[in-house]
Amino acid sequence: MLDMFSFMIFGSVEAMNNAAHVLEVIDATLDKLDGIEHADMIDKDGKAISLQNADIAFRDVTFSYDTVPVLRNISFSIPQSSTTAIIGPSGSGKTTICNLIARFYDVDSGEVTVGGENVRNMTCDSLLRNISMVFQKVYLFHDTVENNIRFGNPNATQKEIIEAAKKAQCHDFITALPDGYETVIGEGGSTMSGGG
Repeated sequence: MLDMFSFMIFGSVEAMNNAAHVLEVIDATLDKLDGIEHADMIDKDGKAISLQNADIAFRDVTFSYDTVPVLRNISFSIPQSSTTAIIGPSGSGKTTICNLIARFYDVDSGEVTVGGENVRNMTCDSLLRNISMVFQKVYLFHDTVENNIRFGNPNATQKEIIEAAKKAQCHDFITALPDGYETVIGEGGSTMSGGG
């Protein structure tokens, strides 16, 4: 089975600052997709495709929000199992790139491929089961660090939680907290400091 591809955007030092914002993002995404009807429309011409790899490629992609151009003739590739940081000032298209990979929007021209398949040829399910997005604004609940991490997978073992924290390069920071993974953090991360 293909490992889930994770794609991270680094845009601010406050990356751990906000996971209910994710709920807002989901609501906004559903609004953008016009709910189930848009997903059904995507699936109408899409095929359930089983990917052999998770390489991502943009080929001569141009995209505009209404009449405002955001990306012009962008081409790049991201090999599976690599770490890629997309950096740039606010409004430079970092989030738009992620939205196009997940097909929250369709390109004006060019193509976006995952595993060599044009995302326009895939059903929502066959595309999104291969993508995991970490948004810039992540909300932290008033709970332990461990339970905040477990939010993404309620059945995760402690070993899996620690492994996820290590992959996110947070393990050392967490173990330095007064109660480590059992440290209770304030709503929205209010008891945490982003550093200075």
